[in-house]
Amino acid sequence: LEQWVSIVASANCPFKEHLQKKLWQLQREPMLLEAVRTVLNTTQPIVLELEVALMLQSLGLVRLQNNQVQMSCGLYADYFGSFFQSCALASDFSLNEQFSISKPAILEPATAS
Repeated sequence: LEQWVSIVASANCPFKEHLQKKLWQLQREPMLLEAVRTVLNTTQPIVLELEVALMLQSLGLVRLQNNQVQMSCGLYADYFGSFFQSCALASDFSLNEQFSISKPAILEPATAS
């Protein structure tokens, strides 16, 4: 995983511009950035506010099925996971404090069917 993250972060990565654009889109909407972090911190699909889930789905970052979301692919999970890890290492502040997020985007944990 560390090798893959370093490849993605390198100037030679064919997906670098695409991933940076997705990150830029999320940073413009802190609620979405927090929602991605929430999705990454779970191992099972979760329920988000419908508006947030639909916005993430429209960006192609999550799959939405039966009101539950999960990351749409490992590339996004690895890239954004690395981003959040670097944020945590670079600052003592939580993401909520950095981006002034006032309410969580998650409604309830999804239950296994």
